[in-house]
Amino acid sequence: MSITSRIPVLHAGKETVALVENDALLVRRPHEQTHIPLKAISRVRAQGQSVTIELTAAPITDMTHVHRVWDVVDADGVAFAAAVNAAHSSRPWWPSARARSWVPREAPPP
Repeated sequence: MSITSRIPVLHAGKETVALVENDALLVRRPHEQTHIPLKAISRVRAQGQSVTIELTAAPITDMTHVHRVWDVVDADGVAFAAAVNAAHSSRPWWPSARARSWVPREAPPP
């Protein structure tokens, strides 16, 4: 079963949609589509009427690359961000903010 089935579709403005499909986040705008693998996402933050998708960075850089989706309903943005961020804990690998790299998840105690 896919971990992405519980992540809602985010509608932004009149023609922008963000959704998860096949372990990737797709941001569809009228003249472009951005494909972001879920493992490349550090976190998603809802900030008022926008959602910020922060990408993981290479260990040799301090820059954080982001994609921003504007004109969202506040509650929808919060639900979308919470669902994407919750998917991180379901993955066998997730980003380490300290090391800015992927680290193995520890197995739960028996």
